Amino acid sequence: MPPSVDDVPVDMQQELASLQDASDEAVWAIAQEALPKAQWRRHQRLLHKNSAQGLTDPERAELDQLRGLTDRLVLRRSYALALLKWRGHTLPAG
Repeated sequence: MPPSVDDVPVDMQQELASLQDASDEAVWAIAQEALPKAQWRRHQRLLHKNSAQGLTDPERAELDQLRGLTDRLVLRRSYALALLKWRGHTLPAG
């Protein structure tokens, strides 16, 4: 059986389950997705500012949005890698 989607947020279960029917190439593409560098840098800056001095309400909302995007990306990539491993592919180290 392919990896289960039962432990992921309900709003992502259908999206991840649909990957089971995707081609290996499409799944590899998802496994290699990255957050755009500008978004990643902004996320890191907001995290640092939050721990150093706190955030304004708009910055906190932006951080929450960026955290949500990052979490979704990590779940998509993780599921894609688990699916590729289940399909018998060798995954890159690290």
